[in-house]
Order: sequence, then structure tokens, then C-alpha cells
Amino acid sequence: MSCHPFMFQFIGVIFLISCAGSSPSNDRITDPPDRIVNALGGDSGSAPSETDDNSSPEIVAGIGIGPATLGETYGHLVSKIGPPDSSFEYFRVIFAVWLELGIEVVFSGAEDGTLTDDAPIVSVGTKLPQGYRGAVTPGMTRSEAEQLIGPCTDVVNGKHCYHPIGVYLAFNDQETIQTVAIHPPYTTRAQPPEMVVALGGEQ
Repeated sequence: MSCHPFMFQFIGVIFLISCAGSSPSNDRITDPPDRIVNALGGDSGSAPSETDDNSSPEIVAGIGIGPATLGETYGHLVSKIGPPDSSFEYFRVIFAVWLELGIEVVFSGAEDGTLTDDAPIVSVGTKLPQGYRGAVTPGMTRSEAEQLIGPCTDVVNGKHCYHPIGVYLAFNDQETIQTVAIHPPYTTRAQPPEMVVALGGEQ
């Protein structure tokens, strides 16, 4: 029995939403080694290039794919590229697809599950087997990707890699990358951080 690939991305999205805004700045991943920055195209903090007639959507770890960047809102994205071709909601997480660009954008929805203009992008994934540019793209092998970004240590079922630099990779049985998705970078911790009083809590 197999599971729809989006479920693994959904699990990651739930994790990222639950952590969003709750971590102090020193919890973010430290600057990656120079070899990773160079492999990802130089400036790891720059937004991906928007697509035009002569370029394919660029995949940038921890930032986004093509015109869709993490943290951007649904309204802003639609103002640039128009409404999605399809979308569906699952427990306040909305998956919207732009077929021409070959991207699936995941938004954090409102309490009633609707997609509003201020809904933020929490993840962006590929929907096609090819047609992208960047250091790690669909069609590459796992070993090729790991030579560029380092080994995948957080792997589910041997096929779903959540890399701390901000990249999700889905492999087939031949360890070829089928899907690439972008999520915020994170730091793996052996121990949980010390608990602090939440804003609005008792002092």
C-alpha cells in the first residue's frame, strides 16, 4: 500500500507551521558551508529569479521556487502570476497548483480553512518531472544531490528527505529525485530548548 506523496509534505508543513514564529533568532540554521552556498548559486539569501519566456523556475533552498517565495502572501503571488489552476484545503493547509509554472504552493489558511490574500506561503514544491533550474532539481540522483548539499540524515521511509538547509527531496526506488520542495531552514537539536513564557502568558 502506498501513500500519496503530498502527505509527507503535509507532515513537514504541519511541523513548520507549528514552529513558525516561536523560535528565537539563534534557533535558525547557521550559515551553510561555502561549498553549499556556492552549489546553491552564491547568495543563499537572495530570492529566486522570476520566470519568463527564456528561463525556467529556479529552485533555491530555503527561499522558494520561481516567483513563489516563503513568507510571501497569496495575494501578492496572485498579483504577479494570476490565480492558481486548482487548490484544495486539508486541515487549514491549502495546496494551490500553477500548472504552467509546474509549482505547488502550500499556504497556511484561515481558521475556517479559506484561502485569504494574507495567507502566507509555508512551502513550495515541483509538480513536473523536469523544466527547472537550480543546484538540486527533479531527475538528479540522490548521490548527486548529496555531493552538493551534504547527506540526507532526516529521512522517512528511505524516500523522503527533509534537509536542514531548506529542501525536501522525494526519491523513487532507484534513488532518483522525483519531487523537490522548499521549506524554511532549521537546526536539528539533540535536546529541546528551555521553555519560556509565551506572549500574553502569566509573568
